[in-house]
Amino acid sequence: MAISLAAQLSDRIWPMLSKCAELDTVPVLVAREVSYLAKQMFRAIGVLRLEFHRQVFSPRVASLLPDIQNVDLLGYKDVIALPSASHPVVVKFASETVPKFLPQYEVEH
Repeated sequence: MAISLAAQLSDRIWPMLSKCAELDTVPVLVAREVSYLAKQMFRAIGVLRLEFHRQVFSPRVASLLPDIQNVDLLGYKDVIALPSASHPVVVKFASETVPKFLPQYEVEH
Protein backbone atom coordinates (compact mmCIF):
# COMPACT_ATOMS: atom_id res chain seq x y z
CA MET A 1 0.00 0.00 0.00
CA ALA A 2 1.48 3.33 -1.03
CA ILE A 3 1.58 6.07 1.55
CA SER A 4 0.57 9.49 0.26
CA LEU A 5 3.19 12.20 -0.03
CA ALA A 6 1.29 14.32 2.49
CA ALA A 7 1.37 11.49 5.03
CA GLN A 8 5.09 10.91 4.45
CA LEU A 9 5.84 14.58 4.91
CA SER A 10 3.62 15.24 7.87
CA ASP A 11 5.19 13.03 10.51
CA ARG A 12 8.87 13.07 9.75
CA ILE A 13 9.85 15.46 7.03
CA TRP A 14 8.16 18.69 8.11
CA PRO A 15 9.68 18.57 11.63
CA MET A 16 13.11 17.96 10.07
CA LEU A 17 12.70 20.84 7.61
CA SER A 18 11.43 23.12 10.37
CA LYS A 19 14.41 22.29 12.60
CA CYS A 20 16.86 22.84 9.73
CA ALA A 21 15.31 26.23 8.98
CA GLU A 22 15.46 27.15 12.67
CA LEU A 23 19.16 26.18 12.84
CA ASP A 24 19.96 27.63 9.39
CA THR A 25 21.38 24.30 8.20
CA VAL A 26 21.19 22.32 4.98
CA PRO A 27 18.49 19.64 5.20
CA VAL A 28 19.85 16.15 4.48
CA LEU A 29 17.58 13.12 4.51
CA VAL A 30 18.98 9.59 4.60
CA ALA A 31 16.29 7.00 3.92
CA ARG A 32 15.93 3.50 2.58
CA GLU A 33 13.68 4.77 -0.21
CA VAL A 34 12.17 8.12 -1.16
CA SER A 35 9.04 8.39 -3.30
CA TYR A 36 9.18 10.00 -6.72
CA LEU A 37 7.00 12.93 -5.64
CA ALA A 38 9.09 13.53 -2.53
CA LYS A 39 12.25 13.52 -4.67
CA GLN A 40 10.75 16.18 -6.93
CA MET A 41 9.69 18.31 -3.99
CA PHE A 42 13.09 17.94 -2.28
CA ARG A 43 14.86 19.00 -5.47
CA ALA A 44 12.62 22.07 -5.72
CA ILE A 45 13.16 23.19 -2.12
CA GLY A 46 16.82 22.18 -1.76
CA VAL A 47 16.73 19.08 0.43
CA LEU A 48 19.70 16.78 -0.10
CA ARG A 49 18.86 13.10 0.11
CA LEU A 50 20.61 9.78 0.16
CA GLU A 51 18.65 6.64 -0.61
CA PHE A 52 20.51 3.85 1.14
CA HIS A 53 19.04 0.54 0.01
CA ARG A 54 20.63 -1.47 2.80
CA GLN A 55 19.76 -2.34 6.36
CA VAL A 56 23.11 -2.47 8.14
CA PHE A 57 23.75 -4.44 11.30
CA SER A 58 26.77 -5.09 13.48
CA PRO A 59 28.89 -8.12 12.60
CA ARG A 60 28.04 -9.41 16.09
CA VAL A 61 24.57 -10.36 14.81
CA ALA A 62 25.72 -11.68 11.42
CA SER A 63 24.81 -15.24 12.41
CA LEU A 64 21.16 -14.18 12.71
CA LEU A 65 20.95 -12.56 9.28
CA PRO A 66 20.62 -15.66 7.03
CA ASP A 67 17.15 -16.36 8.43
CA ILE A 68 16.15 -12.75 7.80
CA GLN A 69 17.61 -12.83 4.28
CA ASN A 70 16.03 -16.17 3.35
CA VAL A 71 13.50 -15.49 0.57
CA ASP A 72 11.30 -18.34 1.81
CA LEU A 73 11.02 -16.62 5.20
CA LEU A 74 11.25 -12.84 5.64
CA GLY A 75 13.24 -12.32 2.43
CA TYR A 76 15.06 -9.11 3.33
CA LYS A 77 17.97 -9.54 0.91
CA ASP A 78 19.25 -6.03 1.59
CA VAL A 79 20.16 -6.84 5.22
CA ILE A 80 23.94 -6.88 5.67
CA ALA A 81 26.46 -7.02 8.49
CA LEU A 82 29.30 -4.51 8.30
CA PRO A 83 32.03 -3.44 10.65
CA SER A 84 31.71 0.05 12.08
CA ALA A 85 33.64 1.51 9.14
CA SER A 86 31.63 3.84 6.93
CA HIS A 87 29.84 2.30 3.96
CA PRO A 88 31.31 3.45 0.60
CA VAL A 89 27.93 4.82 -0.57
CA VAL A 90 27.70 7.06 2.50
CA VAL A 91 31.34 8.15 2.14
CA LYS A 92 30.78 9.09 -1.53
CA PHE A 93 27.62 11.04 -0.65
CA ALA A 94 29.41 12.97 2.11
CA SER A 95 32.61 13.59 0.16
CA GLU A 96 31.25 14.23 -3.35
CA THR A 97 27.51 14.93 -3.45
CA VAL A 98 27.20 17.24 -0.44
CA PRO A 99 30.19 19.46 -1.40
CA LYS A 100 28.87 19.71 -4.96
CA PHE A 101 25.59 21.21 -3.75
CA LEU A 102 26.82 23.31 -0.81
CA PRO A 103 27.65 26.43 -2.86
CA GLN A 104 23.96 26.95 -3.65
CA TYR A 105 23.26 27.16 0.11
CA GLU A 106 25.87 29.79 0.89
CA VAL A 107 24.41 33.05 2.13
CA GLU A 108 26.31 36.31 2.14
CA HIS A 109 26.27 38.05 5.52
